[in-house]
Amino acid sequence: MIFIGERISGSQPRVYKLILEKNREEVQKLARKQAEAGAAYLDLNVGTAWLRPAEMMVWLVKTVQEVVNIPIALDSRRLDVIEAGIRACKNPVLINSTTGEKNKLASFMELAVKHKSAIVALTMDEQGIPPHAVGRVAIAKRIMEFADGYGLPRDRLFIDPVLLPLKFSHSQGPVILEAIRHI
Repeated sequence: MIFIGERISGSQPRVYKLILEKNREEVQKLARKQAEAGAAYLDLNVGTAWLRPAEMMVWLVKTVQEVVNIPIALDSRRLDVIEAGIRACKNPVLINSTTGEKNKLASFMELAVKHKSAIVALTMDEQGIPPHAVGRVAIAKRIMEFADGYGLPRDRLFIDPVLLPLKFSHSQGPVILEAIRHI
């Protein structure tokens, strides 16, 4: 199991403010705290409301890398933002994430192969998240075949079977376990 620290996300109002103000010290505290807690990766996400998100991602990557030396996971819906972050990273990165949607999958796989990055792929597609393991396994298989077609090594592909909050969907526990067994 891989633990990804996800506290440096512009989707959280407090962190959004830190990024907006370019509060290096507080962002670095968040990075150190997660690294010390054993995170294998630090997920960086500038949020969605930026005028210059690629520029903010570069600042965030450089700020975090000044104080920790663990791999970075870049989290954005925009390829240009992820690519800017990749270029700023000292080490190979984890792209977090793509889905089984064909158009999105193609562009994200191209980026991962181009930069020798690892990538997380969620088992959801144009129809959403399948309610049963069979559907998630089918999407995972398509994703793996797609990755093979692009030449992405399997050790750089991480399949996320998408665990929905159990309080909203009590049947998800067994579904996830079955999907993981088959993936």
